[in-house]
This record gives sequence, C-alpha cells and structure tokens, in this order.
Amino acid sequence: LELVYAHIQSTYSSSLPNENDKKKKICLYLPGLDGVGISGTQQFDDLSNNFEFWRMSIETYDRSTFTELTTIITKFIQDLVLSQNRELIIIGESFGGLLAPSVALRLQALSKLQKIDYDPLEGLVLVNPATSFERTQWSTFAPLLASLRHIEQDNTESGSSRSSNAVQNLLPSAYSVVGGVALAAVIPDSTQFRTILNMIISTKVENRDELSDVLLAMKDGFGILADNLPAEVVEYRVGNWLTVGCDVVNPRLGTLHVSTLVIAGADDKMLPTNEEADRLVQVIPNCTSMIVKGSGHFVLDDRFNLTEAIADAPFDPSQKDKNTKKYDPILDWKPPSPNVIKETIESNVKPLRTLTSP
Repeated sequence: LELVYAHIQSTYSSSLPNENDKKKKICLYLPGLDGVGISGTQQFDDLSNNFEFWRMSIETYDRSTFTELTTIITKFIQDLVLSQNRELIIIGESFGGLLAPSVALRLQALSKLQKIDYDPLEGLVLVNPATSFERTQWSTFAPLLASLRHIEQDNTESGSSRSSNAVQNLLPSAYSVVGGVALAAVIPDSTQFRTILNMIISTKVENRDELSDVLLAMKDGFGILADNLPAEVVEYRVGNWLTVGCDVVNPRLGTLHVSTLVIAGADDKMLPTNEEADRLVQVIPNCTSMIVKGSGHFVLDDRFNLTEAIADAPFDPSQKDKNTKKYDPILDWKPPSPNVIKETIESNVKPLRTLTSP
C-alpha cells in the first residue's frame, strides 16, 4: 500500500507537504475497487488547492485483508494527524466508502481505549458507497466473470497451432470483453454514455490500415480491464474486501459518531445508491445525503465539484458558520440609500402613477 501526497502542481510523489500545506486541513481519499481512484482524478487538483491532500493507492499484487487495510490507514492517521493535532476529512468512493467507516470506527474505538479527548476525524464523505454491495448480484456475477480467465489458460495448455495463437493474440480475452461490456452497461450515466458513443461514431474507417488501427485500439481498450483489474484480483477483492467489509461495517454503523455526508449519483446502476443514501441517513446518527441528479456510479466527473460539496457539508470544514454572524432580519436590517429609493420610484412607482392618474 502507498499513501501518496498530491502537490498543488498535480504531480504525485511520496514527498512530505511543505509548511504552507500544514496550515490546511488534511483530506484523505480512499479509492474504489480499482485501487487508484481513476474516477476521482478530475477532483484531485482542486482538493489539493484547498486541503493537504493524500490519496491511497493499492497495487494489483496487494493481497491485504480488509482488516489489514483498516489497520494501515489507521496507523497512517495516527502518525500524520494525531502526532500534529491536525484535523482530518476522509473521502471514500465506492469500495472506499465502505472502508472509510471501518477506519472511523477503529479510530473511535482507539480513542476510547487510550482515553484520548482529541478527535482528529472531522467528517466522512461517502461517494456512492459500497455499503450496499450485499444487496446486489455482484457477489455472484464477479466470480463467474473471473472464471473466464480459465478459458485462456485451457487454450494455451491445449497446444493450439501457431496460426490460431497469432489470431488469438490480436483479439481481446473473453474476460476483457464480457467484463468490459458489463461495466459499460452499469457505470456510465446517460451523459457519459452519449460522449463515448459520439467518439465511436465519429471514428472514420476508409481503408484496411485504418480498420487495423481501430481493431488494435478496441483490443487495447478492452485490455484496460485485464491490465488494471485482472480476473484474479477482482475475485480476491470482491470476496475478501467487499463481502467481508459489509459483514464487518454494516452492523456497526449505528455506533458511528462522525458527521457524515453521503453523495449519491441518482442514476447509479452499479449499486442501489439512492436507497442506500436513505438507509445511511437513518442508520448513522449524524448523517446527511446529497443526491446528484443525472449522475451514475462515476459521479466525480467534471460536472461535479467535490471541494464545494465538502465546503458546504454539515461538518463545515471552513467553519464559515462559526466565523460569520447569523443575519437577523430585524436587528440587522438597514434602510436603502436615498439613491436606491429614488431609482426605485423612477423605475417602478412613477410609471404606475402616470398610467393610473387622471
């Protein structure tokens, strides 16, 4: 596991933040099942400008358990946040939205055990959280999808001819195609799907070379799934992270005493996020929800500003409610200036008087 600091210049390295960054609140992003947070990349620059921003990155070869993930993040928070008496906001997207409450519950338990009065966790932001995973069919479909990798192994072991192997190398694997089609059906919302479709339609093929380029591009496109989420990784993470995580976290959400904001894509077809947002508001003691209309599972695209959503969250990270006096409509009312009164009479009252007077 690697926790990576995102510089304002939007370059990513393991270097520590500078003194100016240390004056900001810390924001930690926990990604989805891909382990890198591809869907949230368009938010990282703005988050880096407003927070000391960290994100978790998990390599495909990592076989940590759900408990070990929770422990590693908790240790990171203790080392960076507690040691400096800093305040922290955790953003969890999809699987990260299941992992974030687990970390919060662990910190809560440690504070009681060690009798720490200082609470570093200011708020949780759960984006299309996978706390609803157990109410989907993905626990059945994902292992079936992962089993398609055995088709490739059987073909290799059967000693196919050189020519058939050459053709096979030009084609995407069964896992890549079926998985890619399945994800394409549930991840993009209608706007994102139209954008993808327009890109495909606008591609012109006029000769054999261009057709070959298109086919190679399609193979590479399908291969993204196999490269970033190999079948064995999907099988492991679904069984050991999502299933276990739901069993561990969901029964304990009622004891979570952290101000929580749930951001839900109204058109999420991958998870029952709308219903889950309502459930979490009922279960978590201090929880509110934000429904993003027209957005699906990848809600964090360029149409949405996560930094603004956090700034307006109930836990008030900018403390604008504390720093700004609440307006009193009676005591704070001031009469308009003579110029405003004159302009109003000239533009509104005088025409009406001219129209109605004899």
